[in-house]
Amino acid sequence: MNRIDRILELDVIDEDATEKEQEDLKNYFEEYWHTADLFEVKAWFDNTITGALTSSKYYFGYIDEYPEKDGVVMSFAVTEYSYMAHWLLSFGDKIKIIKSLELSKIMKDEVRKLAGIYLDHE
Repeated sequence: MNRIDRILELDVIDEDATEKEQEDLKNYFEEYWHTADLFEVKAWFDNTITGALTSSKYYFGYIDEYPEKDGVVMSFAVTEYSYMAHWLLSFGDKIKIIKSLELSKIMKDEVRKLAGIYLDHE
């Protein structure tokens, strides 16, 4: 979003704006992987929570998605796993990590920490 009070100059041109295709974003990231420290994450989300992801997924590097078994598989480009792990943990058993062994390890460690806090005091 741009603030209108910061626009210094505006030219009206005869070209129509075109919307980027989802495939354009995917191609961009495929080229960008090699020049940046980005990691690909794929996670399956249950259909019962996909409605809640409409805007938040973009904050976590959303690239694309496709339907699979009562849910959606989404791809993300992330610079580090910890932030993503905490976001994914907020969905409980409604997600599954498909790609990123490192993220899976972090998720398991976080679940163990939580179990140690909450299950040891029963």
